[in-house]
Amino acid sequence: MKIAILTTTFPKNKNDKVPKFIETQVINLKKNYPNLEIYVLCPDNNKNLDIEVNKLYTQIRFQYFYPKLFQTLTNNGIM
Repeated sequence: MKIAILTTTFPKNKNDKVPKFIETQVINLKKNYPNLEIYVLCPDNNKNLDIEVNKLYTQIRFQYFYPKLFQTLTNNGIM
């Protein structure tokens, strides 16, 4: 089964200071249901717009405003 999670608050990497509560939920969900394919859709952080795959989930960063010059609503998600 595939699951898509749309969030505004998701850490870019393990050193990011953004709250990790959504990532923690995703990790626990995957541990309890290992057959799930989990895709996390989160806003582009103006540094990377790509897909990051690890063994627990696939993180997809998307551009949320066009043109990108005006994409200033969030840099670290909703705090």
